[in-house]
Amino acid sequence: MKDAMVQLMKWTSGLLGVGISKFSPLIYAMSRMSFLQSMCYGYFTFSALFGVSFLIYGVVVPICLLKGNPVFPKVLILHHKNLISSLVFASESK
Repeated sequence: MKDAMVQLMKWTSGLLGVGISKFSPLIYAMSRMSFLQSMCYGYFTFSALFGVSFLIYGVVVPICLLKGNPVFPKVLILHHKNLISSLVFASESK
């Protein structure tokens, strides 16, 4: 398992290095590949950056829950009733 994680780290750091070099999928690939190919190339190149958001979400949420801070904003029921009634009114009027 450790060897697999080390290899995965090597691959993702290498791809991220390619992503910030002159062979970036945002600049280099757009002129030499189709749009779909460059989007896939960019996804795999910058997929290492997903780890940052996963780390923040995995650390901040438990800290907020332990301290008693609300993680997500409160939803007002009145706002939802007005939104639903306006959507129903807009869908009925043709």
